[in-house]
Amino acid sequence: MDKATIPENRLGTQMALSAIMINIVFLLLLLYSSALIFRSYFLSGGNYSGYLPSSLVFPTMIYLVPLAVILIFSWTLLDYLYVYRKLVDGYVNGARSNALVLGYLQLILGGVIPGILLIICHSVVRDDGESGPPNPLGQD
Repeated sequence: MDKATIPENRLGTQMALSAIMINIVFLLLLLYSSALIFRSYFLSGGNYSGYLPSSLVFPTMIYLVPLAVILIFSWTLLDYLYVYRKLVDGYVNGARSNALVLGYLQLILGGVIPGILLIICHSVVRDDGESGPPNPLGQD
């Protein structure tokens, strides 16, 4: 397949790319909001009066935010490598099963919107594979 051509399964590829883009947006929102909370914590001299008690702000920033960043970044990387790239390269069967597994994992672990998009991607890729052109040899 030539790199300049559009992949055959455009809707499935768009769904996978949408899941990746939403993961990136969530990652950027997480980083921005945690930077604001962290900044206001240090500007107030440790007397943060926001939504979190001041005793929980620093441990949250040290432990939970990096964990969430690693989790969202790994979802984005896995979606790109195992679903989107396989669809673009033409490995539809591998992308279909990976989209289903990653979609359910993201649904369970909190990535609801990207998980739903990956499950829809799986359904679209499966339906396109079933309604594709007949086998030229007449074998199923």
